[in-house]
Amino acid sequence: MRIFCKKALVFERDGAAFRTEPMGFCDMPDHFAECNLFSWALSDGDIEVIGDSAKQKKREREPGKPSVKRAKAVPSGDII
Repeated sequence: MRIFCKKALVFERDGAAFRTEPMGFCDMPDHFAECNLFSWALSDGDIEVIGDSAKQKKREREPGKPSVKRAKAVPSGDII
């Protein structure tokens, strides 16, 4: 799923972790959406699910100039 994240967050599930970059877009594997942190961040407005490229382009034009970055899934043991 494509998301826009305002903060750097780390989602963990089943021994794997997914890290986001602040003020950036990333493609997050769907199974990380089952994490409690994802639900909390979504309800707080810290992340936004981007459904299509039109919504992403609109978000890119807003103040704060978010960057387009690809976050990577990392083993949870590598998180500092």
